[in-house]
Amino acid sequence: MKESRNKKIVVRTFEEYDNLLEQFQGIKIREYWPEEDDVALFEQEPEKWVTFLIYMSEVAKPNNRKAEYSLSMINRFLREHLCLVDSEKEKKKLIKNMQ
Repeated sequence: MKESRNKKIVVRTFEEYDNLLEQFQGIKIREYWPEEDDVALFEQEPEKWVTFLIYMSEVAKPNNRKAEYSLSMINRFLREHLCLVDSEKEKKKLIKNMQ
C-alpha cells in the first residue's frame, strides 16, 4: 500500500485480484454492510480491509436499500483506494513512483 496525494492506495495485479475471486468460491461469510462511519475507519488502513471489501463487492448480494447503499460505498472505496495493474513489474514501478 502506498499513499498518493494523501490518499492511501492498495496496488494489486489483475492476477492477484482473480486469484482472490477464485479463493472466494465456495466461501460464505456473514455479510456485513458497513455504514459511513465504518468507511472512514477503512480509509485509515485500506490494506487491512481491501480483501473483505472485494469479497463484499463481488460475492455478497444486498437484500434491501440500506445494503444497496452500503455496496455503493464499498464500490466507491475500492475505486478510490484499489489500483489494479497488468503485471508485477508495473506494480513495482507504480509503487516506486508513489513513494
